[in-house]
Amino acid sequence: MRASLIIAAAAPLALLAACGDARVGEEELATEEVGMGLETQPSLEDLPQPSENSLETVEYSGTYMMTGLDGSETQLTLDQEAGTYTYIGPAGNETQGQFETLDTSRILIEDFGGRPAYFSVADGALYRLAGEETAYDEVSAGSVMLRNGAATQMGGE
Repeated sequence: MRASLIIAAAAPLALLAACGDARVGEEELATEEVGMGLETQPSLEDLPQPSENSLETVEYSGTYMMTGLDGSETQLTLDQEAGTYTYIGPAGNETQGQFETLDTSRILIEDFGGRPAYFSVADGALYRLAGEETAYDEVSAGSVMLRNGAATQMGGE
């Protein structure tokens, strides 16, 4: 009788342990799937880095691209001499205007998909910054737009 009670008590624990193993396998699979999607995103070390005076030392006119995880594309064209931009969003919406230089390394675009966006400039790359107070070197590979169609995949805004 005692053996029957021990077996009856141990059976649910064994089932829970088996379910727990299955969940770990699902989590590992989900991690692998996310990792596969991010393999096209370069590491920050492989990308051009912004400098404290990049607006004075870098030729940054050109078209910059970013591809979303869903395959949508964002395009930003800058004309350094004229101080103008053309933004084409994922839905094909286009806005044009003047960009503002904030200091010697960062610019502001007032209408980037309907809201302001701050960028740090590097040679061949723009990094979208978290906000106006974000330092020029607080950048991530997930926020980069590369010049001349060398599009990178973004993980989010």
